[in-house]
Amino acid sequence: MEQRRPSTPEERTAAIAGIFDDELKKIAEKIAQARDLELHVDTNGAVRRRQHEILNLQQRQAELIRDRNLVLGGITAPPAIRHLFETRIRKIDLEAERVTSHSLGVLFERGAVIGKEQELEHLDTVRTDMLRVGNAVLDILGEPPLKDHKAPQPNPNPQH
Repeated sequence: MEQRRPSTPEERTAAIAGIFDDELKKIAEKIAQARDLELHVDTNGAVRRRQHEILNLQQRQAELIRDRNLVLGGITAPPAIRHLFETRIRKIDLEAERVTSHSLGVLFERGAVIGKEQELEHLDTVRTDMLRVGNAVLDILGEPPLKDHKAPQPNPNPQH
């Protein structure tokens, strides 16, 4: 059974706030799990940099909070909300291009050494967050979804 789309501004605001709250809760749980790791080893035995993971999760959390406030503040203007998500995705793509083109396997950012592959993985996760949350918000507003220009598009006219 298909859910009905919220129709009043108050219903839309509550539904959009719920999307962000769910995402923020997931990130808070991941932060708690990362803080509980002993010796920087998780349950499947993978060695991870606990502090780096916590910082990445906190960055995702801060970005979602900022986006939540911007979206809820501009809820009466769906084109501006679409533009917000499209701009964020473009910025992430540009940062990923910058990291990819870096000649070394590590980056030196503001005094910190960051692994190139780990940073690309983090940027991909943030980009996925933006697409998922953005499309959920736009669906509530009755807008078409964002297009993921990085993901291969299925051929609408496959030849047999």
